[in-house]
Amino acid sequence: MEIKNRRWWVYHIAYRVILLEQLAFTTSGLADYLGAKLSALSILPFPVVVILIVSITMIIGNTMSNTATAAIFIPVVASMAALNHWPPLPFLAGDYII
Repeated sequence: MEIKNRRWWVYHIAYRVILLEQLAFTTSGLADYLGAKLSALSILPFPVVVILIVSITMIIGNTMSNTATAAIFIPVVASMAALNHWPPLPFLAGDYII
């Protein structure tokens, strides 16, 4: 009984950290800043950019928690897509695959 309670608290703390991390990315402007820096990829064709971003996300997803990777990359990629007037769905679908 006590072990189950400990597991619950571990997951609860982990998800709180991930939510705070995502909140920090969006409210501090870090996601917009990184999205603006990644906008330099707009010189490449759109399918190449999608493949590149999805590949980077998948590689990082192999070393980190998938939830943490998605919490970091989704705001950044959404910001990059908005700045370049690209549809965000291909990028976000790639982030969802991880």
